[in-house]
Amino acid sequence: MTIAILNYNTGEVDIIENAPRLRTTEEVENYLVEVLEYNSDEIHFMFSPDIDVNYMEPDDFGKDSEMEDRYKLIAKIHEEHEDYESTVGVSPKYVRCRIKFNNEENGQDIIIKLTSDTDEKDDEIFFYCNGLDDLVRLCYVDTEDFDLIEIYEFMNEI
Repeated sequence: MTIAILNYNTGEVDIIENAPRLRTTEEVENYLVEVLEYNSDEIHFMFSPDIDVNYMEPDDFGKDSEMEDRYKLIAKIHEEHEDYESTVGVSPKYVRCRIKFNNEENGQDIIIKLTSDTDEKDDEIFFYCNGLDDLVRLCYVDTEDFDLIEIYEFMNEI
């Protein structure tokens, strides 16, 4: 079995030859995440006994640029959140970011709070999330009436 993995962070294709015989997409994803330690938000993969690894290109994965941008943003969110925690020593409370409402051309800069707790800064907070997973969910189409399209910074104070 051969697995071809498109890494959205680098734009490169990794080839895993002679992988164990896995039958379902879920089994392959579990193998990539749990055994090879890929981040599932940062990759897209194909698997088959017949992949011609000599001619694999990122375009072979059939992903459009919008989806690729979304996955890059998710990878950026995870990386910057981890950097913030390791630098500051605590999880951030807020993220300054850009959203785009559905059916609108232009986006707007907003602040999202990473907990559902209210505080005296409520007037400055556009949206509340229940943690990092909820924030990442905003990158996917049709979860709210807007999409998260960019993050600028994580922070603990507004």
